[in-house]
Amino acid sequence: ALQTFALVAYISNMDASLDTNTRDIARHEIRIAEMEKTTQELRVLNARIDENIKAIREMMETSRKASGR
Repeated sequence: ALQTFALVAYISNMDASLDTNTRDIARHEIRIAEMEKTTQELRVLNARIDENIKAIREMMETSRKASGR
């Protein structure tokens, strides 16, 4: 009877751990999805910054050529 009780307690504990792990995995999946979205937004922003820098650089080179420097 004592062994049966211990086995039931052990299985119950494992079931609780499984439930906790399942909730944690779901929470982590949500966080990962949010991080992927943020990363993509940062990539787009970085590309825009790069394009702006390129345009500024071209503008400065054109200005230098026009002023004869």
